[in-house]
Amino acid sequence: MSYNFEKSPGHDAYVPRLEVELVMDLDRKVKCGRERLAQELEVTPPLPIPTLLVLEEKIKKLLEQVETLGEASKVDEAEALMRKVLMGFLSRIQMYDTTTGHL
Repeated sequence: MSYNFEKSPGHDAYVPRLEVELVMDLDRKVKCGRERLAQELEVTPPLPIPTLLVLEEKIKKLLEQVETLGEASKVDEAEALMRKVLMGFLSRIQMYDTTTGHL
């Protein structure tokens, strides 16, 4: 016993409805794909170079002070200043990360 769907009475009503659903599904997928591509291609804002340069200069000066304190055997003061240097590095990394979207 073989059943032929093409010759059944429901075939003529089912196929157009299926075609519409398939086209709508494909349209939705194409739209989502285009939106995803548009997001990936968005231009990232340029780095705030002057701000980064100022921060790097401050970090260099602090490192010089840490070295001077270390040479003078002022370890506690050097450690406290080194924490400031580390915070400067972290803020530099955060600034770079937020402007470019990556490290």
